[in-house]
Parts: sequence; C-alpha cells; structure tokens
Amino acid sequence: MKKIFLLLLLLASPVFASNSAYIIPSGPQGPQGAAANKFYSITFTGLGNVVATNTQALLAYVPATGTITSIVITATPTGSAVIDIWRAAGAQPTSSAQSIVGSGNFPTLTSGTISTTTPSGWTSTTLNLGDCLLFNVNSCTNCTYINIVINYQ
Repeated sequence: MKKIFLLLLLLASPVFASNSAYIIPSGPQGPQGAAANKFYSITFTGLGNVVATNTQALLAYVPATGTITSIVITATPTGSAVIDIWRAAGAQPTSSAQSIVGSGNFPTLTSGTISTTTPSGWTSTTLNLGDCLLFNVNSCTNCTYINIVINYQ
C-alpha cells in the first residue's frame, strides 16, 4: 500500500516542462483565491559559454490570470543581462512589437548575481489565461546561466 501511495505522489508532481521554460506552480494546489502568489521560473544556459544575445525561451501557456508584481534574475558567474518579455494571446509571440515591457524598465542584472525588478512603465503587467510568453535575452555579458522568476498575483 505504501508503494502505491508513493507512486501516486510522484505522478502528481506539480512540475511541468514547456520547451526550455520550466513552469513551477507555487502556493496551495487546487482553487486559489485572488491574492494567491504564483510564479514562473525560466532558465537560460550557454552550456559553459556566455548566453547569446537574442536567445529565447517560450512559456507556452499561462494557466491563471494575474498581475506581475516582480521579476527576479539570478546568474552565474557575475555579469550583466537585460531580458525582454513578449506576450501573445493563444499563440507564440513573434516580434519585439509584442513586448509587455515596452519603454518601461527592462528586467536587468547589472554587475551582479541577483537583481529584483518591480515593473514600472510597462505597457502591461497583466497575464491572461492562455497567454504565451517569450523571454528574449536583449544583452548578456559574462553570464553562462540566467534564471528568471516572474512573481504574480
């Protein structure tokens, strides 16, 4: 009986993969109230080399509507990176014209290993059910690994 229960726990794991973006739901599972915190984690790796400019990762489906509250970027080794986020409803974004950052403050890591950005001046901070997000590395210096976490409610 214990073996069957353990197997069910492994099969019910809340981690899903979509292309090079890993979706890790947070908070209590099941119905969530309007104030429930959620996040997505996106990882870029240069496989030992600096992550190339215009490298992209796709989050193919946003499973819950919410508002972006912050973006956290971590990287190794110490370096700099600027990330843009494109959005399209139900389809893969195809150009920077679909940026939700617009002329606002881009999620940026400057000469460090961790940075937190609160959206300011973005064209939109709303994520809608079924949206597709594409993360584009606008620039990168020295970082061989970049992880981006989008926090939203």
